[in-house]
Amino acid sequence: MRKGKIMCHALFDALWRGKPKARRKRDALYEWLAGQMGLPLADCHFGYFDLQQLRQAYRLLSDVQGLPMRYDNRGRIFFEERRSA
Repeated sequence: MRKGKIMCHALFDALWRGKPKARRKRDALYEWLAGQMGLPLADCHFGYFDLQQLRQAYRLLSDVQGLPMRYDNRGRIFFEERRSA
């Protein structure tokens, strides 16, 4: 489980660390992840996740790596889909 938490955090951190307004992005990413996983924001913490939740988070975070991150008009994060050629 520890390795899964480390792997998820590495994917998560790559999305916000070193970016402009990093703290805002981090907070918004936790809100996005909680929404995607159907969890209350207070429960969206890698340290609280069981194995199934870690796998779900890993899949979600893997799927958005490299996608442009945007904010909607309510300040919530979304990821632009890749366009097919």
